[in-house]
Amino acid sequence: MKYLSIRTRFTLTRSLTIGVVLAIIGFSFSHYDQRLLTQNQRVTVADAMTRAQVFFNEAYRPGNGELVLPPTGNTVVQIVSFDGHQLMLTSSGFTNLPILANEQSSVTASSGLRPHFITNPHTRFIRSQLHEGQALALVAPHCVGPVCTVYENGWFLGPAVGQSLGATQRTLTLAFLVLWLVLSLLIWLSVGAALAPVEVLRRRLSAITAGDTSERVEVMSRNDEFSRLAESVNAMLDRLEEGAKSKQQFVSNASHELRSPLATLLATVDLAVASSTPPQWSVVAETVQREGRRLNSLIDDLFWLARSAEKQIPKVKQEVDIDDLLLEEADRVRGMTTLRVDTSAVTPARVWGDPALLARALRNIVDNAVRYATSALAFSCFFEGGTCVIRIHDDGVGVDLDEAEKYFERFVREDSARTRASGGTGLGLAIVADIMARHGGGAHFIPTPTGSTIELRLRRY
Repeated sequence: MKYLSIRTRFTLTRSLTIGVVLAIIGFSFSHYDQRLLTQNQRVTVADAMTRAQVFFNEAYRPGNGELVLPPTGNTVVQIVSFDGHQLMLTSSGFTNLPILANEQSSVTASSGLRPHFITNPHTRFIRSQLHEGQALALVAPHCVGPVCTVYENGWFLGPAVGQSLGATQRTLTLAFLVLWLVLSLLIWLSVGAALAPVEVLRRRLSAITAGDTSERVEVMSRNDEFSRLAESVNAMLDRLEEGAKSKQQFVSNASHELRSPLATLLATVDLAVASSTPPQWSVVAETVQREGRRLNSLIDDLFWLARSAEKQIPKVKQEVDIDDLLLEEADRVRGMTTLRVDTSAVTPARVWGDPALLARALRNIVDNAVRYATSALAFSCFFEGGTCVIRIHDDGVGVDLDEAEKYFERFVREDSARTRASGGTGLGLAIVADIMARHGGGAHFIPTPTGSTIELRLRRY
């Protein structure tokens, strides 16, 4: 079943359901028809026997011989003497019939009697035509002696209930089969018509190659599930195209960033080897160390982003004192620069998170601020409800807030010329944004009168 198409599976399941419903309806109708036919035959026989009893009571006189009952429709009625040897009344048209049955006790019959058919060469020819027999004992008012009590037998003449029911069932089976086939065909056609837009969408998607993600599927004008599906597919293609462009740009930027320090290293070594005078190895070593650290930092950032995208960075959650991390960063900046660092606005702030990741995020933000600061930095942290707010301010030239969000993208620096005078790999703020997102927060630049301020927000718990 799982290898069949949706159209085939839907048609099969609905056809089977319809078939079961039709079978139940046919069975119910046959059962009802059987009960109705049986009841009608019983009522017809009982009515004929009542008329025969009235006629016999009025017409019988001792010595009259066999009476003939006026026509009674589809019934045969006989009134037999108590000893079972004398036929006292018979239905019109059956005067030549022998005695057809004698009586036996029955606990299920309302009269307490049931007819027992007498099988012999004289009765065999009519046996198959008689059905639904009834019997009762009656007392004739003009009888004397042993014939005062007589037996009355009544039979329904004609096709049996089973034969009539069989004809009805064959008709119903044929009608229901034709109806089932017609409905199955209609389901097949209607499902095909309903799924036609999906097939058009499938063919269109098959025609869109991985190398050209700019193509889109046609959105139908009607507002239904298929048009919304087409819109969702186009939205997915938009995301794929954007992801492909982002990936291509990422590879290009990574190649550019890796090429620059490598080119510097090779050029420095080549100059030292090709120089006719003894090279200044201290200068060469300083250059190699600087560019090597830059390569190491870039590769480390790239590796971190790759692991983050693949969900390979383990989740750690424990208490972290943000104020302690900020004070440590302030001491580090004071020790390696001449910048003033104001920590007066740093208040105790404890959150639940990954201490290593939060420390890395603060380190990246502080390094970014140091890179652009002129003479001073300012750190602050406080709580707004259940959110911890961290702000790092530098007194540099500031940023354009309208374009500030792009600085948290990969390989985007705040110096639009992309020079390396200010250092950095262009990945620091992207890593910060990713770490803040992991802690249920975010990172962005906020308005400030002078310089620039980056604000980090993360949940307390």
